[in-house]
Amino acid sequence: VAPGGHLLVTSHAGPPPWAAAHGHDARFLGPEEELALLDLGEGAWERVAVEVRPRETTDPRGEPAVMDDAVIFLRRR
Repeated sequence: VAPGGHLLVTSHAGPPPWAAAHGHDARFLGPEEELALLDLGEGAWERVAVEVRPRETTDPRGEPAVMDDAVIFLRRR
């Protein structure tokens, strides 16, 4: 990413609400953990957003549901 450019990483921050009923027990990383794993070095990036955001969706039965997404949005210095 060129200086002044942005890096956006999104991922699931938790299982969907209906996953427990199907025996899913995967561990999801939070945005701070994911950022640490990226190992981008100190001082090269400005944090614009490193957070969990809820997202409305539809479950497999067609009912409304909310999932949590991890969002990492950085600007290259």
